[in-house]
This record gives sequence, C-alpha cells and structure tokens, in this order.
Amino acid sequence: MFRPFHYYVVDKVTKKTGRIWSIRTQMGGKKQWKGKYFEGEVEKDALMKLVTSKDLAPPHAKSKQHLIAPIQNHRLMMPTKDRRERYPKTDEFWKRCNQEFDRLKTDGATGLLEENYGFPESLATQLDFRNRGKVKVAYNSSGTRLKAARVSCKTIVASTCYWLICESVQEAQFLVGVINAPNMQETWRLTKTSKMHYHTAPLKSIPVPKFEPNSDAHNRIVSVVDRLEKEEITELEDLNAPVARLLPKYVSSG
Repeated sequence: MFRPFHYYVVDKVTKKTGRIWSIRTQMGGKKQWKGKYFEGEVEKDALMKLVTSKDLAPPHAKSKQHLIAPIQNHRLMMPTKDRRERYPKTDEFWKRCNQEFDRLKTDGATGLLEENYGFPESLATQLDFRNRGKVKVAYNSSGTRLKAARVSCKTIVASTCYWLICESVQEAQFLVGVINAPNMQETWRLTKTSKMHYHTAPLKSIPVPKFEPNSDAHNRIVSVVDRLEKEEITELEDLNAPVARLLPKYVSSG
C-alpha cells in the first residue's frame, strides 16, 4: 500500500511562534511525488518526535524529524469538526495536501491521505504507553549491525525500527548495553530471520536475563551506558567486558 510520507513526516521546523510552528515536510522520492514537499503552519501539539533507524547512533538517538499526528483517544483524527476546532492550522495544512494527493494519486492509493497514513496500528499501540512513565528502547529492524537507543515513550518509532517498553531508565540502559556491545554483533547476526532482517525480539533468542536492579553484573552494564550517554560517546568497546561476564557463551572473541 502506498504511504504518502512526504505529507506528514516533517524534516525541518523553520519557525516557532508559541503553539504554532512553521514546518517543511520530507521530500517525496518516487515517481510523480519525486521532489515534492509542503511548507506551512501546524499546531505544536499536532507534532510528535519521530525516530528512524538512520537516527540511531548508539547509545544515542538523534532525530530531527517530527510526525504530523493530530491525536484524539490514541487515534489519528480524521477531517472532522473536532479536528478543525482543536487543530485549525493542521486541518488547513492537510486540506492543501489532500488537494495535491487527490490530483496525483494512482489506483494504488485511494481516499484521503489520512486513510493512507503509514502508522495507524503502530501509532495507536505506541501511544498507549505515552503517559505511563515508562521508557522505550528502539532498535533497527535490518542492517549489518544491531543498534539500540533509549527514547521517550512520547517519541514515535518508525517502521524501520522495532521497539520495546521498559519499566525504568536503568532497565532500558541495561538492554541498550547488551544490544550494542560489539562482541554481541555476531550473535545478533546469527539470529536474523532473513539476510537483512533481525528477529523482532532478539533478546528472546538468547537467554538475556531479566533486569535486576540489585545485580552487580547488570549495574556494571548500566554504568557504562550511563557514562556513554552523558559524555556523548559512540565508541562502544567498554561494553564488551561487562557483557562478556553476563553472557560468556554468546560473545565473540574478535
């Protein structure tokens, strides 16, 4: 199914005026959409931070993109009176987008762009955790190296990543450390479900223990990740030793 991402993925916020932000969307890259983008104003509350696999620079996630997502009851709002009243700028912005979408769409895309939105089920599921005070870990679904970073539950994870929910920052840091350790990468590659794609739940493919806040072995990994996060370091070799002590049968010697 066609997904018109360039109508609702924001590449740049050009101006912030109170609750109204000026934005420019991602540029289209296929056929009649190639090179097209939209500029306009939307309500700040209609935007959510978006993280993709390209944003993962372990142990950090450095996304500058946003998702246009006017939400009500964990669902994307359709062009109704309620949306016009709550998000008038966003409603007008998408009205302009829909005019172009209607003109350019092919048989592969029908209805309104909101009905072709690329995040419906995932968005609802992720929003269910939005205000629960938990922590989300995002990791890439494909590639040559498994990468992970912790992000806010208010950040939406794109389809190029998998994600899981943790009960605490420390649990998230523990899992980020285990996933990112250089000496674990060969193991992760062996758990792939295809040439490119990682298992949706790689931590269940091997016996990674449940995080225990009183465990010295677990907290050594947490401590390393905490330092890497604070010092903006992306060299991950310091994770090798504590992860090797935790999972000696699954680390590589190279």
